[in-house]
Amino acid sequence: ACARLTPRGANEISAAELNEVLDFAGKQLLRSAEEIGSAGRFPRFTGPGGAWATVDSHQWSSGFFAGCLWLLWEHSGDERFRRCAEKWTAGMEKEKYNRENHNNGFMMFTSFGNAYRLTKKEEYRETLIESARSLASLYDPKLGLIKAMDGGLKWKYPVLVDTMVNLELLFWAARGGGDPAWRALAETHALRTAHDHVRADGSTCQLIDYDPATGDILKYDILCGLSGQSAWARGQGQAIYGFAVAYRETGNRVFLGAARRLADYFISQLPPDKVPYWDFRDPGIPNVIRDTSAASVAACGLLELSAQAEVSIEQERFRTAAIEIVRSL
Repeated sequence: ACARLTPRGANEISAAELNEVLDFAGKQLLRSAEEIGSAGRFPRFTGPGGAWATVDSHQWSSGFFAGCLWLLWEHSGDERFRRCAEKWTAGMEKEKYNRENHNNGFMMFTSFGNAYRLTKKEEYRETLIESARSLASLYDPKLGLIKAMDGGLKWKYPVLVDTMVNLELLFWAARGGGDPAWRALAETHALRTAHDHVRADGSTCQLIDYDPATGDILKYDILCGLSGQSAWARGQGQAIYGFAVAYRETGNRVFLGAARRLADYFISQLPPDKVPYWDFRDPGIPNVIRDTSAASVAACGLLELSAQAEVSIEQERFRTAAIEIVRSL
């Protein structure tokens, strides 16, 4: 979120403040790279003692570390970040063939996407195109939806609101040398998600299970939130970002309207320090855990939405909310 901010006025975070935060993040990233060592392991979370728990490249969060390293190289020009970024990006390459779930946007656009944006190396672009092909393979044209994962015995055709973030890979690939039809595929998925996952009050349901034969909704459920009727904060933040990007890529005003409602709901549910409760409908609020990841993702989405908003008062409202979140974080 900090990497997306450029100071514009007296009430915003200053360039000096942003540089201080990003420089600190850079030190943490380099320490983490040294601690982890192997490019076959990817940091997921820290234990009580502060040491990293790592996962392999197949996990949905694996691309974030390389993505952060690329952003810090862009910010600082320090070649140590580039070398580490190349190392952990290379460790992700085999995931371009991952057709087991919808996570290629999370995994590959953060790592290889930033790599290609900053270096323009053809091998990075080719990996992204193959990754988009894998993601598109999960789309059922009869339903107009991307299947998030194998449902096992629990779900027949599970679709997550999280997938909205992954659509950016398809939009990019459709105009970056991949199949142009991927753009329409992503737009169709986003339209049905706006209709089914976004509630009238602007909150979201994380998981909907569909009948693969008829397309009918079988049930509302969760993978990460409190319940099928709750409002998981991180999914809400991902939806804000995803719909803002969908509007940027297509100009379809359905997506702008959805992003506005999602953003208004998210902002209205924030506590005074602007860091969301993990689920906005947890009955234990305020004595429940917070989700700083949800805050950061939502801040990125609010900045994107601010850039797309057509009315200056909306531009300022969404940008101010993003800045308040970032400052608190």
